[in-house]
Amino acid sequence: RDNDRAMADLDKALALDPRIAGSWEDRALIKAERRDIAGALADIGEAIRIKPEEANFHTTRGYVLGLKRDLDGAIASFTESLRLRPGHAY
Repeated sequence: RDNDRAMADLDKALALDPRIAGSWEDRALIKAERRDIAGALADIGEAIRIKPEEANFHTTRGYVLGLKRDLDGAIASFTESLRLRPGHAY
């Protein structure tokens, strides 16, 4: 239920301003928890498109790719996160 309310709030926020990269990431995490991997990847992809220099977004993409069992993709995302912010840990 909390995730349903959070998702509704995020949808409203993004309808007002779709450039809020962090809201896309939050939606991706909720979708990943629901095992909507395709939706999660689409949302985190949008966050990265808006703010590609944000290491956390690449870490989140790595997490979601890991859920998909795309280990090469996950490693590439985690590597990019570390390139952007050396020493970064989730």
